[in-house]
Amino acid sequence: MRVTSVIIVIYAIICFICGINVIIADKNLLTLIFYFAVGIVLIGNVMGFIKNNFSGMYITLILSLTLSIVFALHLTKSLDLFPGGLMFVASLTSLGFSVNALRYRSSFNNPDNDNSVEDEIKKD
Repeated sequence: MRVTSVIIVIYAIICFICGINVIIADKNLLTLIFYFAVGIVLIGNVMGFIKNNFSGMYITLILSLTLSIVFALHLTKSLDLFPGGLMFVASLTSLGFSVNALRYRSSFNNPDNDNSVEDEIKKD
């Protein structure tokens, strides 16, 4: 789960960097606000995920899926690897790790289950 948190924080940082790139290249303030908002939401979700609150991971899942579609369309139109290609790959990576993290939510929600997440990871 720690790896998932790190991957999503890296994804949020890439969102911040892409927002800065857009403001430098296109002078588009709305896109900058969008990228920063996505980054802040992702970091907030990671904070909740660290405290074993999995509702933020669903938001991350929806954001990653939506953004992967948006960046795939952007990549097919412009064929630029930055920011479209990088963000598409980062969105898919975040999506995969979010789905993987949601596998372990049942061990936290079930008080009768005394197995920890580390035990489940060792089994795999």
